[in-house]
Amino acid sequence: YQPVVNDINSQYPEYSNPFYFNPDQPIDPNLRRQLMSGAYYDFNLPWNFGFNFSISYTNTGLRKVITKTLGFQGSLNLTDKWGVTFNGGYDFDAQKITPGVITLSRDLHCWQMNFSCVPIGARKSWSFNISANSSLLKDLKYERSSSFYDNLYE
Repeated sequence: YQPVVNDINSQYPEYSNPFYFNPDQPIDPNLRRQLMSGAYYDFNLPWNFGFNFSISYTNTGLRKVITKTLGFQGSLNLTDKWGVTFNGGYDFDAQKITPGVITLSRDLHCWQMNFSCVPIGARKSWSFNISANSSLLKDLKYERSSSFYDNLYE
């Protein structure tokens, strides 16, 4: 008797006893696949994340400036075709978040699509690009973008 997984009244006689275990009789591979088919999803999303700390010293002749910033950057592959990258930081002297960039990319087989934006700050802007992957067709592309100059006159 091979029980149907979706049948509520089905019983596994040898498995109904919690103290029963026989390593010489493993579970039928087809039944195991049927039991596990909807019970597990591999959420293995490749990712990368990093921090950096920077101190810079500038001497303009009139004054000396020391700047301390904490930066971060990362990437996440949502699927084989979709990816997200980002970076940003914090300026300790100005006590402000430094503008970062978020990029969403998609592999369209023979094409590549990218959308990037700087969501905060004076250089707030975006860009969209679809281009052919082939080096022979490198000039075959569509690009649209905004400029941070647009923000100066709002």
